[in-house]
Amino acid sequence: MGFFSANALPEDRLMRAFARHVGGEPAGPPLADGLTLLLGPGNSGKAARLLNAERDQNARVFFHHAGLGGDCAEPKVFLWRLLNAIKTDCGFPDAVPTDVDSMRESLPNWLARAAAAGPYRVVLADAHALSGDQLEADLDWLPDWLPSGVGIALSAVHGVVSQQLHGRARRVDPVDSQNDGADADADADELDARCKQIFDDPDACRLARLLLAARAGLRHADLDALMSSGLAGALKRLDPLVISDGDWHAIASPLARHRLVDRLAADPVERQQVLQQLAQYYSARPDAEAWRAAIWCRIQARQKKAALDALMNPTWLEFCEHPGLRFEALRFWSRLGDADFVRNALTTLQQQTELSAPALLAAADLIEAADEHASVPSSWFSLAAERARAADDLARHARALERLGAHPEIGDESCGALQAALDVYEGLDGAGASTTESVRHRLACLYEQQGDIPAAVALYEQALAGREQVLGGDDAGLVPWLANLGAAHKAAGSLKLANDAFRRALGLARKRLGSRHPTTAMCCDQMAGVAYLAGEYDDAERLYREAFEATEQAFGPRHAATAACLNNLGTVLDARQLYKEAEHCYRRALEIRTAAFGDNHTDTATTLHNLAATLEVSGQVTEAELLYRRALEAWDQLAGSEHAAFATTLNNLADLLREQRRWGDAEALYRADIEIWRKLVGPDHPHTLMALGSLGRLYVEGGKPDLAEPLLMHVAETTARSLGRADPSHLEAIAQLAALLRDTGRVDHARQQLQGALSAHADTIDIISPRIQKLRKMLDGLDQEILP
Repeated sequence: MGFFSANALPEDRLMRAFARHVGGEPAGPPLADGLTLLLGPGNSGKAARLLNAERDQNARVFFHHAGLGGDCAEPKVFLWRLLNAIKTDCGFPDAVPTDVDSMRESLPNWLARAAAAGPYRVVLADAHALSGDQLEADLDWLPDWLPSGVGIALSAVHGVVSQQLHGRARRVDPVDSQNDGADADADADELDARCKQIFDDPDACRLARLLLAARAGLRHADLDALMSSGLAGALKRLDPLVISDGDWHAIASPLARHRLVDRLAADPVERQQVLQQLAQYYSARPDAEAWRAAIWCRIQARQKKAALDALMNPTWLEFCEHPGLRFEALRFWSRLGDADFVRNALTTLQQQTELSAPALLAAADLIEAADEHASVPSSWFSLAAERARAADDLARHARALERLGAHPEIGDESCGALQAALDVYEGLDGAGASTTESVRHRLACLYEQQGDIPAAVALYEQALAGREQVLGGDDAGLVPWLANLGAAHKAAGSLKLANDAFRRALGLARKRLGSRHPTTAMCCDQMAGVAYLAGEYDDAERLYREAFEATEQAFGPRHAATAACLNNLGTVLDARQLYKEAEHCYRRALEIRTAAFGDNHTDTATTLHNLAATLEVSGQVTEAELLYRRALEAWDQLAGSEHAAFATTLNNLADLLREQRRWGDAEALYRADIEIWRKLVGPDHPHTLMALGSLGRLYVEGGKPDLAEPLLMHVAETTARSLGRADPSHLEAIAQLAALLRDTGRVDHARQQLQGALSAHADTIDIISPRIQKLRKMLDGLDQEILP
């Protein structure tokens, strides 16, 4: 296989050559945080000099020129280059997404993480040219919020795009064309003169046509081979229409391109011939870069069959194991057809051709990347594992087993496949290697999903120990492994162990990543969740506030992540009975989530429920009822009317109606709630018994003790048997039953129930718990013949 660098897109060579070509004095003051708009005819040259000035200060900066032709104007190329540059500059382990929506969704998080380590700058020249449809500039990639430390400079000519950007820019820097006329794209007269001079020079014309047709310039050696002779003279005649870094030549600017196109490339047939010449030239070479260039030329020349044949060639598919080339391949496929076209073509190829393991794995990756909902048959990965093993290709053998273990079709065999992949990786890379521990993590997740928490915890601990051996005990790379371990302990109910893991993760994140990093905010949120469950509300509130402040600073006041933090902060404020503050948090979270997701989304429905509960307890029952009903509609649309979330909201609404003495409406809801829980979890589950107890309470308050008593007796007896006499549900049922017996004149029976419950805790520490003390006070009241 030919060598391919993750950063070796032709556009990268073109951007570097353009930036060097412009040179000159820095363009004004250094780039500041926020959005800066460079506006005027010399904008692209000024943007490039701004880039050079930032690089002179050793700043981390990314540059893209949307007007240089080829694929530079394609939003997907720009976003992929930007995310790949951030990944490289900051050492992110994350894979760069391949579809535009995922890229746009990831960008705010990546920018926030980059800025936490120091200023990060993005310079986009000729932003008005960045277009998905060649008609209107694409500005959807630009986040609504830029965190402190992120500076973005966009240059544009006067027009619709500059008007759209004007209101968002912190600084608008008009470019004076008279004072900035030395820009590479500003001196139109000189370019026109050069174009006239080369019109009768066959070598210069041939070179110009090759560079115009190429994706983003050509290597010197390739031009030498394509032209046979006259290259040196042609390059000299084309100066300054062409830029070069010594090994790579390209059209110098958008204006140069336009002038050359007007004079030399008006004939589409001639351009077609040049593209075919380039495709044939590249097709004779065996390396990945040449394959990529040949396919691009075939597509530009509208040679659909030839392009499709190349895309389905096993050699090209093997190249596509590399993420960068897989991204390129998906772009090529999108020019030929939709996701179904990709799946059908590659499926037919797999059925008709004995593909190697790398080609088979790459084909599967392409299908699933083209459509996130697609899934190739598990047999593909079984076949890939067999062929890799036969070829003694242990790395791909393990990768195929890993993919097989994650496949939904194989069910109970998942653990075995993942364990087999883990064994191969351990023998190949050793314990502690990222490949080994990633599979161990995946196996732990699977055990956790299956409910085998002890097995999951053991694997998480092994993975953490392995990574610690490789990274050391003080590396930020341990944070996700500690977070996974903490989450497993939390799921098992081991709050102290969970707190220990989360505390260590938070300490590492603060120390190594800084307080502004989104990962630090995540660690605060996780640790706050444990404190909340443990009833340590002061600590929970402090940590939730820290998570919220860091998240809002990173993503802005209207981002979904900010809404999640507000929702979590609201829960602890509600628990502390700070209802007004809780209401404020929930209302902000609801506004953000409704705008981002609409009503029919789990996050929106959750906040609707939480806000309704807070309003209910603070006496705003009319609005609370409306919100509960909106939440029910959302849960019904999302999960159906026989889902746990629907049942939980239904119970809350029934409680509200009961408190308003709307007995009939509340009874109907309680009965529906009981039936849902019976179907979901069975008749003796705590959720079902809680719903039965709520109905019993309704009958007590509604003056129907004869209906209430058997329900409360059943709940008391069943909770004692299934949950134990120390369980809060049992103690609450005893309290309600004793009160009913007392109020209906059966004081002795009430005393027996209370004494029986208290005797079970006589020699335990539970005797001091609030619920036991409540029963003690009730008994004392009976003995003194005083009704509480």
